[in-house]
Amino acid sequence: MGIGVGYAAVASGGAIEGSATGFATSGKLGYGMSDQLTIYLSSTVPSIIPSLGFMYFIDRNSDYYLTGLLGYASGDQDSLLSISGGIGYQLRDHLSLELGLGYIRYTDTYTSAWNPWTGQTFNETSESNVITIAATFNVHFY
Repeated sequence: MGIGVGYAAVASGGAIEGSATGFATSGKLGYGMSDQLTIYLSSTVPSIIPSLGFMYFIDRNSDYYLTGLLGYASGDQDSLLSISGGIGYQLRDHLSLELGLGYIRYTDTYTSAWNPWTGQTFNETSESNVITIAATFNVHFY
């Protein structure tokens, strides 16, 4: 289990355009498969959807590790896909710093027009692509 706080920058294009910076969070709940690999469920801001992730120490004697997350959510006519990866450094037992780069794709399908004489509707789809970068300070409970 772990929690983290930090700073994030977000840039988006498509139907939703703009950029912002702000607060980042990280929550993890998982299982250590070995002393090098942990698999976990995660919820992060800016990703906003529950994701399946991993933490992998390349070398057992190193304090550096790789992270990755994959998440997908859909409902009604919307879908959200989130992919991210990063690198972390274990400062000491239970404390680490992580830097992650992510991609989020948001797709929205909606009815844009309805013809009252024929009953025909016209559906449109919009898509937004979001790039995120986040740095977090994490506490791990194991």
